[in-house]
Amino acid sequence: MKKCLCLLPFIIINGLFAQTVSTISTYHNIGISLSFSTTPDPGTTANLYVKKQNTTNYRLAHPLVRISNTVYAGSIVQLEENTAYDIKITSNHFADIITTATTKNSIYTQANTVVYYVDSATGNDNNAGTSIANAFRTLGKAIATINDAGTTVYLRNGTYYEGDYNLSKSGATNNPITIRNYPGHHPIINGTDTAFNPRWVLHNATSNVYKASSSAQPLHAYLNGKHMFHYLNLNDLVNKKWNEPNGFYHDGTTLYVRFPDGSNPGSNIVTIPKFTQAIEMYQQSNIVIKGIVFCYFGYGDYPRALYIHASNNIIVDSSDFHHTHIGVALKRNADFNTVQHCTFNESPKSQMNWDAVKSGGVDYEAGGVSVYTSNLPNQGNVYRYNTFTDMFDAMAPGSEDYAGYSNNTDIYDNVMNEIGDDGISLDGVAINTRVYNNTISNYLAGISAAPLSIGPSYIFRNLLVNTNSSGWKSNSIYTPYPFKFNVNSSFTTDWVFLYHNTSFSDIPACDGFLFKNYSNWNNIISRNNIYMGANYALNNQSNINPVSFDYDNLYTTHSSKLFYWSGTTYSTLSAFTAATSQEANAIVANPDFVSIPNLKFQLSSGSPAIDKAMVIPGFNDGFKGLSPDMGKYEYGTVSDINNAIFSEIFIYPNPTNGTFIIESKGDLEIYNLIGEKIFEQKLIADKTEIALKNQVTGVYCIKIIAGNKIYSQKITIQ
Repeated sequence: MKKCLCLLPFIIINGLFAQTVSTISTYHNIGISLSFSTTPDPGTTANLYVKKQNTTNYRLAHPLVRISNTVYAGSIVQLEENTAYDIKITSNHFADIITTATTKNSIYTQANTVVYYVDSATGNDNNAGTSIANAFRTLGKAIATINDAGTTVYLRNGTYYEGDYNLSKSGATNNPITIRNYPGHHPIINGTDTAFNPRWVLHNATSNVYKASSSAQPLHAYLNGKHMFHYLNLNDLVNKKWNEPNGFYHDGTTLYVRFPDGSNPGSNIVTIPKFTQAIEMYQQSNIVIKGIVFCYFGYGDYPRALYIHASNNIIVDSSDFHHTHIGVALKRNADFNTVQHCTFNESPKSQMNWDAVKSGGVDYEAGGVSVYTSNLPNQGNVYRYNTFTDMFDAMAPGSEDYAGYSNNTDIYDNVMNEIGDDGISLDGVAINTRVYNNTISNYLAGISAAPLSIGPSYIFRNLLVNTNSSGWKSNSIYTPYPFKFNVNSSFTTDWVFLYHNTSFSDIPACDGFLFKNYSNWNNIISRNNIYMGANYALNNQSNINPVSFDYDNLYTTHSSKLFYWSGTTYSTLSAFTAATSQEANAIVANPDFVSIPNLKFQLSSGSPAIDKAMVIPGFNDGFKGLSPDMGKYEYGTVSDINNAIFSEIFIYPNPTNGTFIIESKGDLEIYNLIGEKIFEQKLIADKTEIALKNQVTGVYCIKIIAGNKIYSQKITIQ
């Protein structure tokens, strides 16, 4: 749990005074920055090599790029965790530089030096809290009692109607403060105002608007457990502005609610929150929060469940967040924090009218994980293995301030579905952002880099799927697209690498790839992707094209459209390449996925994308065959983050009712989101049916162990 930041002293190299070589390590990636006090020549390169310590041979990694006159930056990706590496930088203008860095360890210690128990049903805050029989009743009492690093607070089953707490104590490295579920229990921290008991009076029969006396003025209110749209004046509520099916307005003495047409208060339950947030951590460190449900926080401005404020080495693990506005918010120098194995849901945000969210005056756009803009940079934060469902933006990890940029951020192995706007909104200022192995489906914009200043940013091996059956489409007049770069901003978008992504849509107006009007971007590089749409395969509406596209698989199901570029249409690849110098090594063909109806976007044996990609050091070293394959998946193999090769594994259907098929051999283990193993079986056939009995709906982790290789995937039981 310590910061993984390595600095070399000042070095003289061939007449250039190298101010700093720095490395920032996360679990599987290392970011490098090389700075000079004098400006290197324009053609100066900075090539990167890496090897495990105590091994002989370096391997080539992705080169550093020049992000300012005197600074080069880049990343070494897909490394093993908790491993020491030697790093070498070579150049045509300076002598070799060698440094070392060690990736972080996923395993964290729960010391249990001091243990407190909390039980909402049988506890008493006058108790000592040191045993189950002598438990506290409230989380607040436990938080106020914490004094020592190594303290663990166990929450037992129950709903805890509490919030607005400040955790003002820190743990220590390998001795954290832990607040978590008691093993096998599922505690709920709920911000609902239990004293709110409205007595409804009809206000407007035509619009089904009722009113009740209430001095509370919450930012959010809920109808049958889901968001109601917050109107800022009564007239808009009554007249159904924004065409929302329901909504509310309050004036400080009265709460007005418009119920869905034809319904009445008797068949509906309206609740409001009492608390704005659950727990804030300000200038604290080494804290673990695990296995807890957080819900219905949203009374005052800036609601959220957990607020990591200028705090570091916080781990949020295996927790569920719903109707908290933001599940986990970070601000200022919030460094080396991890959010993993969590679920986020803000139903029905994905169904809200897009213009209502953007122009209605209430920030429904906030994501499940969000970084507030500040003038202090954050670094080393990791968001992985999470599931986001029914939201407007799933994640917004960018900070829009050059002084407060995001540094070395990892976003990987997350699942996002039914997203009303952006799946991952990277918008802001960042160095060494790495976004990979995410699955994003049914969105308006899959990944937004509008703007994404400084760079470099690496967006690779993501699956982006937009189907004609997605629920949000009727709420937006806009056409969905996988990557967003256009924005009306004074910020630039710089050094974005798009590698080995697979993007698919069967929505009639959806392009395989769309650039809207130019908005000051530089060095957008696309290699080895599959872009498949139902309108143009590639559509660039800008008259300025400082981009580089090549080695992509481009395809559209439209019978007469192929390329549109800066006002001109092209019906053949050769004509397009001759006119634009783009995609000289592309292929225009159906990529031949295994099964689009079953959302299996691996390549079939006859796919034209096999062996057609270019080698990109550090990003596709583990390819099989003559050359890498285009798109997310390498045919016949699945490359894990360590570049090890696995037999192809299919798990379907996903989501499931509890019965599903696994095409693989090995030792199967299934875990729930609090880390308990609920099922295990040896897979000896090529195809095995698994039936999970009596499991609650939710997300589970499937692990398959074959020899010294491990494959993991999430599956959802509905």
